[in-house]
Amino acid sequence: MTVMSQNPVSTKHATQFSLTAMIETIPESIAYLRSGIYRLPKAVPENAEIKNANGPTAKPPMSLDVIDAADQQLEVLAYWAEACEVDMTNLGRTWRYHPSHPELAGYIRGIANDDPRPADRLSARLLASMRSADWIEPEGMHSHIHSLLASHAARWPAIHDLLIEARTK
Repeated sequence: MTVMSQNPVSTKHATQFSLTAMIETIPESIAYLRSGIYRLPKAVPENAEIKNANGPTAKPPMSLDVIDAADQQLEVLAYWAEACEVDMTNLGRTWRYHPSHPELAGYIRGIANDDPRPADRLSARLLASMRSADWIEPEGMHSHIHSLLASHAARWPAIHDLLIEARTK
């Protein structure tokens, strides 16, 4: 399976975090991102010219970037949980790749209906698996998760703060 968000990104946050801290942080990071989805309307003066909402400058009523970022984090968490043979049943509501997708059919690709359970459950199950005496970290897991979170932390610094907080627990 290939995950679309594997591009390493150079960021100002060069700190390496432990795999445990990153996996603990993903559910909180997703919740933070999802809380910023809807743009607050700006006050419009009474004498302002009203623009056509369907015109070329119209913006969606929500931030698509934060939706994509939250979905990427869940997708990457699910990818590595499955690679580590974590139980993938009873996760909650998720978006999955369409059955007609040639390589990714059925794999988790994002959050459905703001359901926090998939991230919470995958994170808890993956952390429990990592505590097992016979657990071996798959090659590329740390760098993949780190590059994704680093790119998101560069755009949304609060994610870096969540990682720092997890590291000090």
